[in-house]
Amino acid sequence: MRIFPTLVYEEAADYAGRVRVLSPEVAHRIAAGEVIERPASAVKELIENSLDAGAGRVEVEIEDGGVALIRVSDDGSGMSPEDAGRAVTEHATSKIRTADDLASVVSLGFRGEALHAIGAVSSMTLTTRRCGTEDPLGARVRVFAGEVVEAATAAHPPGTTVEARDLFLNLPVRRGFLGTVRAEANAVATVVESLALSRPEVGFFLRSDGRRSLAFPAAADLRERISQVHGLSLARSLVALEDPVVWGFVSPLAVSFPTRRYLHVAVNGRVVEADSFAPAVAKAYADLLPKGRHPAAFLRLELGPGEVDVNVHPAKSAVRLRGGRSAYPLVVGTIRSALAQERE
Repeated sequence: MRIFPTLVYEEAADYAGRVRVLSPEVAHRIAAGEVIERPASAVKELIENSLDAGAGRVEVEIEDGGVALIRVSDDGSGMSPEDAGRAVTEHATSKIRTADDLASVVSLGFRGEALHAIGAVSSMTLTTRRCGTEDPLGARVRVFAGEVVEAATAAHPPGTTVEARDLFLNLPVRRGFLGTVRAEANAVATVVESLALSRPEVGFFLRSDGRRSLAFPAAADLRERISQVHGLSLARSLVALEDPVVWGFVSPLAVSFPTRRYLHVAVNGRVVEADSFAPAVAKAYADLLPKGRHPAAFLRLELGPGEVDVNVHPAKSAVRLRGGRSAYPLVVGTIRSALAQERE
């Protein structure tokens, strides 16, 4: 089950049969199911909200793989009581205002669906206080299965905390398709690692069932963050890519792995499924590695906002690049150039 976007080419599907307008309750559950597929999906959405708010530190806590509890706290800009009340409603966002803005989205979130979707399938509490205000009190909004049950003042440091309990409380079928507690906890950890690699300057911390499982203090640069996540030995061995459009790090020919575990890609700061660029990376290393071995590659693509379409899927599970796979030759060429210099 994918969490981060992949590059896809979707075709419209036609559905025959009787046409009905669904009730708001059913429609909201369907929409929430598209956005929040598993606990890791909710964690991803909440962390991206934190990053969009300018957080320098993000703390995540889960219980029972995220089904019993997900709590994400940040030291970002926070919200006013009025904005907190609006934030839990459908299609409420501070990221865009008009349809034209969709052509140049620079934030990670933009649909205004994450909090509403999480609140529709859980018991959710949003507590926040806006930075720079003299009022020591913030705001708390509680939502149960899509219904706002409380809006009040509450003590909270500058920033935001979102707590979701009893995930999929009204979608028992979805719960039945979840993995084991360990599998879901591992999926959450993978999300935290991936987002941490995309933002080295931000500290990321994860607790699972009361135990600290990940701790990545703010890093000076991407190489240091790779060292935190994957170890100093790998980080030191990597070869730098220094193209202004495609930059990052790849492994030298002397270092390879039996799987693609060490493949990570971000486009304009947005993590995308590494499989989207696996063919390009494989082509760059073609005939240079033993059969069955794979390189490490931590790629960053910096493209103009208008060159990337992120408004492809309700769950932001896909992105398109203008011109289709035109970025692939650039990735291949940049990697091969770096490897050639490393071999000299």
